[in-house]
Amino acid sequence: MDISIIISNYDPKDRLLSCIDHALGQDAAAGEYEVIFPLHGEIADGEMDQLCARAAGTERLHLLEGERCNRARALNNAVRRAASERLVFLESHVHAPPDLAAHYRRLMHSPVVAAVQGAFAAAVTTNWVSEVESSLRVRSGERRRARGLPADEFHLHSAGFQRGALLGAGGFDERVPGIAEVPLLQRIRDCGGRIVALEGPAVHHVNHDDFRGYVQALRRRGREVGLLWRLDPDVASRLYPSAALERCGALIRHAHRPLQLAGAAQLSLASLALALCRGLLPRPLTLAAAAQVAAAAVRAGVVEGYCA
Repeated sequence: MDISIIISNYDPKDRLLSCIDHALGQDAAAGEYEVIFPLHGEIADGEMDQLCARAAGTERLHLLEGERCNRARALNNAVRRAASERLVFLESHVHAPPDLAAHYRRLMHSPVVAAVQGAFAAAVTTNWVSEVESSLRVRSGERRRARGLPADEFHLHSAGFQRGALLGAGGFDERVPGIAEVPLLQRIRDCGGRIVALEGPAVHHVNHDDFRGYVQALRRRGREVGLLWRLDPDVASRLYPSAALERCGALIRHAHRPLQLAGAAQLSLASLALALCRGLLPRPLTLAAAAQVAAAAVRAGVVEGYCA
């Protein structure tokens, strides 16, 4: 088997089935490949029926029963069950172009390449929430570069691993299943593994179309960042540097209840301000207000996770 494509059911946005169909539609240059879907995350009954029908209709698609709630544990199980040593990961809200696996196969033909970070791009849309998400991602990249960090966190929208390098670094971190790939990449770096970029082709990324859902997703991610800071501060400080957590960690844990209440209040006020002004202000000011909501959601989540 030349390539094993593993689907991470992360924030599917009603695109799970089409994601799998795109993964199954790789061209001949991919060689022999399989698509593995560990059954975790949000799966409706109707989707499950269609998944079983697809798996029965092709030998390429394998559905794995196992850990439903812990994304990282489900992915680790898929890694162990894969038939290839070259693994490609896609998240369930992206559509892969037909030549994607072929490009990964070419890059990972070299045994010195431990991991590959692929690119993703959101389609141009008139939906203001999608535009906000893309704009905030650009701003986040600029801030990370200013701190000397990569422009984006490592992600599974499009990514590749040599199985030996992935397992040798301990696999996906099951303590923080929502961001499990981020500390994994740092451990691969710490082990001296070579990580290369696949600039193209980019997978098509489906942004959020509901701002409340986007804010909730940011808060969940912030919660796992805070949890990582509590469990592994050495790794977290390199991935998500925070002077407040470095200097005042004990105080934050001691005063977590008022801090959590203050974070929730700040998020509510920022959301109310955005709701009141969105139809009245020009787009740049609306974007600034949305950025304040996003920042408040992440801060509230980090405190929750750090003090859990």
